[in-house]
Amino acid sequence: FGVQHFMYAAFVATLIPAWIPSHLFFTYFTGVGMVATGISIATKVYARLAGILLGSMFLFWVVFLHAPRVMAQSHNGDEWTSAFIALAMSAGAFVVAGTSCRGRAIVESQNGQH
Repeated sequence: FGVQHFMYAAFVATLIPAWIPSHLFFTYFTGVGMVATGISIATKVYARLAGILLGSMFLFWVVFLHAPRVMAQSHNGDEWTSAFIALAMSAGAFVVAGTSCRGRAIVESQNGQH
């Protein structure tokens, strides 16, 4: 998703509500955040923090971007789908965050470390 924010920056910027300034800046900022999160999770360096931040970002979008769009167009299935995808991505990121430390603790306990 992060790379797509760069590939389709002009389109992604149109999805940002008018009350948020600097649409293109936030498009790139979000893309950088997603790429950094992916690298963090893949390398297991600050994976828990990355998962928490990504989950929070998606949850913020659900509340401030998707919910108003769904309320304005409640009969539009595409808006509902986008909102549920963002909510699922938030939940997935929080699951990654929750399992990052636990996974390390399991490995350490199997190796006799505490």
